[in-house]
Amino acid sequence: MSSITLKDVDQHKFVASFSAFLKKSGKLKAPEWVDLVKNGKFNELAPYDEDWYYTRCAATLRHIYFRSPVGVGSLTKIFGGNVDPIISRCYGFTNDLGFKLYSNLDPGLHIEMASCKALRMLGIIMRLSKDLHLTSSLKVLYCSLVRPIIEYGAIIWDPHTADNACQVERVQLSSCIKCPPHDYSPVAIQLNLVSLAKRRHIMGSKFLNGLLDARKRNGVRPSHFCRSSSGIARKVLQSLEQMKLIEKVENNNGRRLTSQGRRDLDRIAAQVKQAKKKKQALLAAESAGFSVLIPKTD
Repeated sequence: MSSITLKDVDQHKFVASFSAFLKKSGKLKAPEWVDLVKNGKFNELAPYDEDWYYTRCAATLRHIYFRSPVGVGSLTKIFGGNVDPIISRCYGFTNDLGFKLYSNLDPGLHIEMASCKALRMLGIIMRLSKDLHLTSSLKVLYCSLVRPIIEYGAIIWDPHTADNACQVERVQLSSCIKCPPHDYSPVAIQLNLVSLAKRRHIMGSKFLNGLLDARKRNGVRPSHFCRSSSGIARKVLQSLEQMKLIEKVENNNGRRLTSQGRRDLDRIAAQVKQAKKKKQALLAAESAGFSVLIPKTD
């Protein structure tokens, strides 16, 4: 009969079983700061699971079982994650990547703030260029400094009401004040300024085409990998080394499993495999119509 090793069981069930074994043994003591520390810069809070330290130790042992020797640097890479922009929620709205949206995804607040910011920039340009009579130069200033403010992330906050659409369009119409007559439509046609609503429609079509494309695009929110805390990784290795489950490799090139650690891992793996067989036997008996009585243990 072939012996059962760690390679023969499900990794999730094994990590849960071995973490429970570490906690029950009492030989592995969690640090005092276990409920305060973060696992890395990509986390905002400490883990919610109170036994996360035992789970991390069990996962580290399983990794060393397959790929040894292992050091602090490799563990920080294994348990790393992606850094996402911080989302702040206050005063009833969500602020993420410069977008301010209410809980019902109403973009009215963001449109109002973006319009005010664009109008302030437009006022500065008007004051500084009051002696400038070249409409082409004013158009370049508007297209490079004002219009990007009002169009930033328009895919997300595209107006769904006529008032919001008019509020956004009013920013572009205000840029034509210096150009008589005050009927802005002929001026916009003369300057070849496409309406903002039409530009948003074109951007929406390009965005939809990008989603349907086979190639992956992360857009304005790319993924940035970040390593996990090296202090936690070092503490985990020290704790497992004190239990004599791992040992240092010569020339301090990482840690490897000891004979005792390998025996404990294979023993817990065998228990997990046996529990799975019992569960499958019970399910087979119930499906066949047999009543199975499980004896009570005191």
